[in-house]
Amino acid sequence: MAFSWNDLPYDVLEGICTATAIHPPDTASSPHDYDSDSGSSSRSTDFNLNDKSWHETLLALSSVDSRTRETCLPLLFTKLRFRKTCVESSPSWESYDELMLLLLGNNALCRTVRVFELSSWISRENKERHLPTTTTYERIPEFIASLPRLHTLVFQLKDHLVPGFTSTFAKLTETRGPLKTVETLSITPSCHFIIGHCPNIRRFEERTWYQDGDVEFTTWMKALGTSCASLRALSTRVEISLTMFQDILDYTPWLETLHLLRERNWWSSGIRSEDDDMQESILVWTPLLFPSVSLLSCLVSSSNFFRV
Repeated sequence: MAFSWNDLPYDVLEGICTATAIHPPDTASSPHDYDSDSGSSSRSTDFNLNDKSWHETLLALSSVDSRTRETCLPLLFTKLRFRKTCVESSPSWESYDELMLLLLGNNALCRTVRVFELSSWISRENKERHLPTTTTYERIPEFIASLPRLHTLVFQLKDHLVPGFTSTFAKLTETRGPLKTVETLSITPSCHFIIGHCPNIRRFEERTWYQDGDVEFTTWMKALGTSCASLRALSTRVEISLTMFQDILDYTPWLETLHLLRERNWWSSGIRSEDDDMQESILVWTPLLFPSVSLLSCLVSSSNFFRV
């Protein structure tokens, strides 16, 4: 009996496409995975311009017919990751501009995106050679606002790259409104401006970068308390103190999950200090301070020279 590609059951076709998309996991991800509760498939993949092998194969497979393309697209574009560094092999901002223009012209592709990450670690010494283009500053907010099913937004930039995005997001809000579908937000403290654009987030993660500008904990906690009444989970690397807990109580007393990551400097690994004793004493009273919190985790780690 003759058998053709069109005779494949849909679940078998989906299995073939998924197997084609398999690639090594990102070991740099946070222990609290960005899309753990997004509702998207756990087999979703990252579109990374540095990793061409798997997505080129999947793109070729998607050209077989419309049914196969329908199966491949979510695997290709469920999770988009734009990363820009000072390394010469890093994709240029212009290449990301071109990709966004392509996606903006295809509503079906935009509907498949559930997770979007913009991450750029560029030192001040190299910023002149690696600054985003004017088009990048304008197109990224437009692109994010054009993702109707976006669930998780990761927005992590060095402080000197932030002002350009602050102004373009403000202009976009006037015409497109806030990002209402975003429920999980992960930022560097310098990007706290974007909290006000995501009023419905339920999970928030703060990730401080090495040599990043200092932003007071109160600054972004106040933004969360003012703009995000649905917030239920908070993850932070801020040093544990009574002031920190007071800010959480003042601005987000309704939290249900609190993740604290305590880091010791690399030169003091294994050496206890008075601060360690004080922080541990504070943690003993945390359940009484936060009766609404049902899950509290505290991870103590010895950080390397770079804090990520």
